[in-house]
Amino acid sequence: MAKTVATIEKSLARLLGAGGTDPVSELADGDAELLRELTQECLTSCYLPADGHRPKWAERQLSLTYRAPETATVTLTNGSVDIVGSPGSAQAGERILIDEAFYTYAGADRLLSNWHGVTGEYTVTFYQIALPIPDDVTGIEHPPQCPQHGPLYPLAGYEQEVMLRTFAENDFWILHSAYSQLSNRRQSWSNPRGYDLGDPWYYYIDSAAVMPDQYPTPVNTSGVLETEESSSLEIDGATYTGPLPAFYPSQRLVIYPFPDHAVTVEFRGTVNPRIVDGNTMIHLPADVIDGVFMPLCREAVAMNFPDYRGNNTNELKESANRARARLRTLARPQRRTGGQVTIARGW
Repeated sequence: MAKTVATIEKSLARLLGAGGTDPVSELADGDAELLRELTQECLTSCYLPADGHRPKWAERQLSLTYRAPETATVTLTNGSVDIVGSPGSAQAGERILIDEAFYTYAGADRLLSNWHGVTGEYTVTFYQIALPIPDDVTGIEHPPQCPQHGPLYPLAGYEQEVMLRTFAENDFWILHSAYSQLSNRRQSWSNPRGYDLGDPWYYYIDSAAVMPDQYPTPVNTSGVLETEESSSLEIDGATYTGPLPAFYPSQRLVIYPFPDHAVTVEFRGTVNPRIVDGNTMIHLPADVIDGVFMPLCREAVAMNFPDYRGNNTNELKESANRARARLRTLARPQRRTGGQVTIARGW
């Protein structure tokens, strides 16, 4: 049965001797904050157990739609990163085709590097190759797929993307360990500035900041994009009215080749729910709240509050250990799986 965080914290506060209709308010300074942190920690343990046996309810089916390339007339200034006239839908990390060369869009109407061409107006094309993943998603479980043409193959990261588009295969080629696993070797030397366009075949997760003070536009836990023009952004429990803080962690799903049409990518992400306030509802299947989550919380209170006066600490530890063992049995709800399916002879 689902419970609110406020109801759970009231029950835990009574373990510390607090009473009344609002026992949390009677806790000493700092104890209410510690109680909230422990509640979040125990919730995380139910979704991301330390033993690695992650339950299936920690996965969420997600999709991202990369828009078609967008053409715009922009103004560029020699020696400056400013790009005036970029589309409102442009996201940090996009690539811009300018005079047959690609540049990286850093967000907030800026390029990643200075423009060294002639000052003036240019007709450019924005390619959306990266979109942010909701910030409560900790990783991707299975290979993403495009419903239009099938699954995507994983790349190790940006470096492998660079080598994928510059590595050549002729009569002889380098079989260095860093590049020997590339699956798409070129038949001739490529211009290093050249990029492939068309259906995406590959993907990787990128967490690098685009610029020291400009980060990818974040998305909230509902998957809704927060625009850079928003008056305030609520991220991870804090509200920002200006630039995001330095080194704000953000993850982006990057696809390659650059899509030359609108593309939808579907994937399963591992989630870690965030507690926003006391009204946050905690939903767990079956009887996991009472049978797993609450024993973990009681143990956390007994072990982390010096003023816990109960003499049942060992019993709470044993109850929490049984809860962890029970959680492990719930990691695989489908008990039976089939073997490899092959096509019968004659087909």
